[in-house]
Amino acid sequence: MVLFIPPLKRVLVGTSRMEKEVQKCAKQAFLEHEVFATKGRTGILIFLSLFERQTVILADSGIHKHVPQNEWDNVVHGMVDRIQHQEPGTAIREAIQKCADLLVKYSMNPSPTDQNELKDELRIGESGS
Repeated sequence: MVLFIPPLKRVLVGTSRMEKEVQKCAKQAFLEHEVFATKGRTGILIFLSLFERQTVILADSGIHKHVPQNEWDNVVHGMVDRIQHQEPGTAIREAIQKCADLLVKYSMNPSPTDQNELKDELRIGESGS
């Protein structure tokens, strides 16, 4: 019986509420992990919520003003498709590459003096869901 609780909870909570909660948690993670703390405000957060089965990509203001939201939405859709096909590692790897490709596409190439200011690591946390 315990195995059926998460799917039942997802149904009872509703899609709209789950989307709002995932957005809220992504924004909170963006702040907690200080993704904004770069010289050019060029951090990107790729947020996966396992319970809600949703993904959010948040780009800081230095990137967001150059890259249209629909581009990030396309990356999210690609991730969701891969995850649904039981390929989470591929989903994450491709999403990171697509984010890098978007930066190049929108002429946000690094300068020779740029340094990586954020940790490039997977961070796993628990949510209140």
